[in-house]
Amino acid sequence: MKPDLELVDAGIVESTLAADQIIYEQCYRLNVEFDAKMIDAIVTFSGSEIILLGTKMLLQHRLEIDFPARTLRIERTESANG
Repeated sequence: MKPDLELVDAGIVESTLAADQIIYEQCYRLNVEFDAKMIDAIVTFSGSEIILLGTKMLLQHRLEIDFPARTLRIERTESANG
């Protein structure tokens, strides 16, 4: 179920999952806020309330995952300021 958002149809996207499983999903363009900036993003929807973030959105960020502590940290890198 899609939330009540201003979506623009962007067609069908092909995604490759684990074990080379390929799926096709309807996708939409949507302006979203990420790191205090508005971004024109391509989004898909599923029956889950979990949000998946495309790694392309993190190109100017450092991602640190500490599995034993079960923590995640995302910070903007110095190169992102220029």
